Amino acid sequence: MSSYRSFERGQYVLFTLAVLTILGTLAAWASPGVGALPPALTWSLRFGLLTLAAGITLVACTRKPPPDAVPDFLFETHQRPPFDAGGLALIVNIGEFHGCAFFEVCFQNRFAHPCHTVLTLTPPKPLFRKPPLPPVRIVIDAEGGEYGAVGHPFGIPIPAQGKTYSFTINARTGYASGKGEQLLRYVHRKSLSAGSSSGLMTLFAILTITHGGIVHLLAGSGVKLKISLPSNVSESVPGILYAKKTSLWTPADSEGPLGSASSPP
Repeated sequence: MSSYRSFERGQYVLFTLAVLTILGTLAAWASPGVGALPPALTWSLRFGLLTLAAGITLVACTRKPPPDAVPDFLFETHQRPPFDAGGLALIVNIGEFHGCAFFEVCFQNRFAHPCHTVLTLTPPKPLFRKPPLPPVRIVIDAEGGEYGAVGHPFGIPIPAQGKTYSFTINARTGYASGKGEQLLRYVHRKSLSAGSSSGLMTLFAILTITHGGIVHLLAGSGVKLKISLPSNVSESVPGILYAKKTSLWTPADSEGPLGSASSPP
């Protein structure tokens, strides 16, 4: 069992005991039966339970979790909370290389076993017009704890270039051999929906603005990415460009990442 799972179980036990002792304290102060006991025993019981409840609650609230087993490279590099795609933490940027637009997905697997993630970015669907461009599907295979980036080139039709659209991002992540030990908690992560984004949005709030013209918006049925598409780029992907994964760090490495998570495909 991982140290963090042991910590979580310990917290569960402590908070359960805290609730039970608080209920016992309330009963000791409110129950007529307790008041019928000898005064010394009554007050000892009341203040004893109150002290015990306060002590357990204090311990549960002040316990610190164990340090993560791997460094938090995503937050160290980008200084903003990542999205969580079922165990794979990621940040989406947009860029341009050799006259072609590309999405760059920086990622880190939060668990010890490998995972397979399919990330889909879907443009808005006008009622009586064709979508400005087709959905973009990005596949990420990450080893346990791995930190890296995937560059995915895509073409942009001329009418859509230079415009801003609200994309919907969804992700499906699978662990063929189970997740294994949790290596990284990512307390500030934002969860991604695994389903489609059809339906009314129940929440629409700006979370953060990236350097690549993307505003992250959390919707009630998926995550919205408000993306400013680049201009003067190719309408199709040139043959020399292709989706490429760059592995920057794995738990087997003794030092930090040697490369940059901002390299083109």
